[in-house]
Amino acid sequence: MRTQHICIVTLHGIGFQRAPDDRRGITGYADGLHAHLRQYLNAATLGEDPQRPGGGPVYVQSDWPPDSRRTEEGLKRLGTWTSFHPRSIDATGMDLVRGDARLAHVALVYSHLEDQGPNVGSLMEATAKAALSHAHYASVFGIARMLLGDAWTMVEHRGGAPSSLQVRSDQRHAPKDPFGLLATLKQLEEDVTTYVCRNDLRERVRGFVREALLRLAYRSDVDGIIINSHSQGTVLAFDVLRELPPVAAEKVRGFLTMGSPLRKYVDLFAWGNEIGSLAMADPRTWMNFYDPEDPVADPLSPPASWHPRDDPVRFSGMGSMFAATDPDTGVVAPVVIEDRAVDNVAKSEGEGLRAHNYWDNEQDVIAPLAAWLMDLAGVVAQPAVIGAAVVG
Repeated sequence: MRTQHICIVTLHGIGFQRAPDDRRGITGYADGLHAHLRQYLNAATLGEDPQRPGGGPVYVQSDWPPDSRRTEEGLKRLGTWTSFHPRSIDATGMDLVRGDARLAHVALVYSHLEDQGPNVGSLMEATAKAALSHAHYASVFGIARMLLGDAWTMVEHRGGAPSSLQVRSDQRHAPKDPFGLLATLKQLEEDVTTYVCRNDLRERVRGFVREALLRLAYRSDVDGIIINSHSQGTVLAFDVLRELPPVAAEKVRGFLTMGSPLRKYVDLFAWGNEIGSLAMADPRTWMNFYDPEDPVADPLSPPASWHPRDDPVRFSGMGSMFAATDPDTGVVAPVVIEDRAVDNVAKSEGEGLRAHNYWDNEQDVIAPLAAWLMDLAGVVAQPAVIGAAVVG
């Protein structure tokens, strides 16, 4: 009998999903995160890609081989649908780990980037939508104060070594300094505007992620999925998860969001706060890491009455901004989300927008994340993980 795996699926914003090129020594966007987790999770717990000589996450690209415009060839890495049964996956030769490791790690890369880039029209449209709804998120004075505070934080903490937060280099307008502050801010803006205003791009990337999750859900060796999302990737993951068919949604063991702009999407773009199929998951499974100095992120557990710069603790016990509707009774209930405030500026490393760099924050993010993953996977925690999680 094949080993049953819990599969961690990592998603960043489209402009940060850098694929690896082992021949040229280029690391993938999730390699640093994987290496950090490796300090806490042994080989029997966190698996390595058996098709990469150096190991690391399994990368699945929507354009494979590169520039071929062939999505199916990339998705085959997760297995193929069988002809004799439309809901069965043949994963022969497509193992996700070496040996019998409990946790597999898959990183998704959406590679069709012809529509990803500077677009004045999209920027103006997104700005207009946000302006119409800004009072829901914060007062004019509150927004001005927030932006000034965030700008000072970004200027004050520039410099340092390269970090895990790197703009991908295979775009037509790739920055000269992919780790720099301006490149990061510009890419964040492009991720938001193209996703909000380009319906065709949004549906294509959603379709790719949805197909990847369905193939994992129907693999006979996968008995659970944990979604690990960062930045704009949290919005993409939320959109796909809440529309998954029940048989796939039932496999979702955990939903992790880091540096998430989901509250801004709900308030500024009327994105909707109904979680749909996510309601089928264990209520303990949504954990949100946010840095109060991160201009992208917000706490997600306070209700809609929370505004930026408010103390989230004051709103504890008042419900959540996200809701689940019981399909049988119609009763609407707030969603339980565990918010974790972190300090990336002091505890991460590297230049650029350090407050948004969660994957290099070992004390506040990596250590408790490793403990959380082992808990969801039913693995006994190693002493090093327990101690680090307590300290963090």
